[in-house]
Amino acid sequence: MNRLKMCWKFTLVLFFTYFIHLHCFSQCKQDYSWATWSNFKGREATGTIQVNGRPVNVTMSANYEFGSTDKIYGFENFSSYSGVAAIPNTTVPKTEWVAGTGGQTTMCFSEPVTNPLLLISSLGSFVYSPVTLRFSEPFVVGFNGPGIKNVSSYSITGEEGYAILLFPGTFTCLTIFSDTPENYTNITWGLQPPIFPVKITEDSKSCGSTVLTASGGTSYRWSGGKNPTNATNTFEESGVYSVTATDANRCTSIALKVVNVPPKVQDATINKTICQGEIYEGYSSSGTYKDNFKTALGCDSSRTLNLSVIGLPQVTFNPTNEFCEGNIVELSPTITPNNLPVSYKWTTGETTSKINVAKTGTYALTVSNGACSKSFSTTVVVGKPPELKPNETLCFSSPSMVLDAGALGTNTYSYFWASSNTTNPQVTIFQPGTYTVKVSTLGGGCVTSKTITVLPTPQVDLGLDKITCEGEAVTLRPNVNASGGSINYSWSNGSTGIETRVSQSGQYILTATQGPCAGRDTIIVRNHPLPNIAREVTTCNEKPLFAAENDDSDLTYLWDSGETTRSIQAQPDGIYRVKVTNQFGCSLLRTITVSGPCNPRFYVPDIFTPNADGVNDSFKAIMVGGEIVSLTVYNRWGHPVYFEQSKDPQWDGTFKDAAAPNGSYVYLLQYKIQNSESISEFRGAILLER
Repeated sequence: MNRLKMCWKFTLVLFFTYFIHLHCFSQCKQDYSWATWSNFKGREATGTIQVNGRPVNVTMSANYEFGSTDKIYGFENFSSYSGVAAIPNTTVPKTEWVAGTGGQTTMCFSEPVTNPLLLISSLGSFVYSPVTLRFSEPFVVGFNGPGIKNVSSYSITGEEGYAILLFPGTFTCLTIFSDTPENYTNITWGLQPPIFPVKITEDSKSCGSTVLTASGGTSYRWSGGKNPTNATNTFEESGVYSVTATDANRCTSIALKVVNVPPKVQDATINKTICQGEIYEGYSSSGTYKDNFKTALGCDSSRTLNLSVIGLPQVTFNPTNEFCEGNIVELSPTITPNNLPVSYKWTTGETTSKINVAKTGTYALTVSNGACSKSFSTTVVVGKPPELKPNETLCFSSPSMVLDAGALGTNTYSYFWASSNTTNPQVTIFQPGTYTVKVSTLGGGCVTSKTITVLPTPQVDLGLDKITCEGEAVTLRPNVNASGGSINYSWSNGSTGIETRVSQSGQYILTATQGPCAGRDTIIVRNHPLPNIAREVTTCNEKPLFAAENDDSDLTYLWDSGETTRSIQAQPDGIYRVKVTNQFGCSLLRTITVSGPCNPRFYVPDIFTPNADGVNDSFKAIMVGGEIVSLTVYNRWGHPVYFEQSKDPQWDGTFKDAAAPNGSYVYLLQYKIQNSESISEFRGAILLER
């Protein structure tokens, strides 16, 4: 109540002070220039004021949309204002002050201005409701027309009200705050520098008083204080004070000052309620707190704080909720304790404790417990199921093999192999079977499963590589380990049985197929040569017997007689055997036939006398170690004169039943050596003499 009386007292003082100021206008007339408005753009408009021939722009911007009227509504209500003739009744802003709650209108000038005037026309309504405006700077009323109900230093209320407000001081921007919408109000601005500037300075502050000094005039009249007619004045109460200064020409100018007076002793009792988690004056728990302290100016102060803390339930949310597209997830937070009366408000507008959602986004829940509320949020991610390669059927590769989940794309997933509790994209297995992997998005909302069937593969073992000797054959037969089902065999040499017989060197591959799975093994067959000797030979009984034609250090020998040398002494006619073995262990049995002397011998005369005396009358040859086949005799011109094919041929010295001439003749004996059918020749010369 005391504060209200002080405000009314201050308002009356301002009114009478400003009345004196207006009286001085008769001697010190001061005309204001008013804005011409243009460029209305929904939430902004621009006006231009000509001040001493120089344009000053004023920009009006708001957090709501406003328009304009082509003249000032109810302009006749300003007819008693002394400066009305200078006010242009043309296009001005038309504002509804607020769309909803919290309207804010800012007026900014292109340069600092002093003592601007604000004209307000048709503020509030008789029919609907009064409208109150609050200002960021203090003012005095320059014209108090009809419908103005309440006025303070910072606010004005109207019911179809008309007023002109003066804002003493120098400003660049002023802000008007409004809470009540109305049909519309017209406003405009006027400027004119003061006749002379008035300055108020703060000299000092102490406990219970503040000292101000005004300058710029010759005499002063303050709206309050202990010395209201002095330039220097002492104030013992806080408030907004004005000073009207008069110069030597009896012209007046006014200035305002907000005065804060430090109290001598501040004893306060504060009843405060806060929400859990908040701190007030350093306290966060319910209780009564008494504090004594000194202000910055050394004033004693005491405070009793009765603090009540309202508890709020705690809400536990999963920070992220993930689910697959096409599904719905329930957001159901855990609330503790759950027996408190609370209300719920989701950002979706729902008021239940849990909701169902189907879209990606951040969802916030505000939990309210009377005066206190707290918000919690969670993120919902709608994902797509992991894309995997199709189910697979594989053949087991002993002793182990690696299975891959087969995730496609570049996304990161989590994995779970049920058979081994493995959480990697791959798993190592050691036996055939059916293996299932679950692939999930990282939030676990989307899961795709895949099955990999691993069939047994026939295990084929052909054993160690084989070594054979030339002419020998070896049977290749595998050891096959397979479980159930028929097995098909395929050898690299074309055989299709479980075994194959080979005699050639080379690599042999067996593929054993059981269903879609095939096992294989490879074996090398090395076929070494036999000793490079003749298996059978014939020789005479005068030479040593040799097991091999050449002296080869890689060969070993074993005769029937037990001897192990390459050769043995000459033997009588007969058959002899020796086993010859090379470095590869391959052996050959050599048979040696010994028959007769080594070389045939001929006993042939070099002259014969066919003169019928019974002595040396014919030419004949005697052979040892063989058998004569034929005899041919040639004269000295190479013509045959005698031929006989028999074992014992002889020539009687005639040619064509006549005695052949004496002379030298050439003979040719054809023969076969003992135990041979091969024909050989023996040549020589014979002299015929009668």
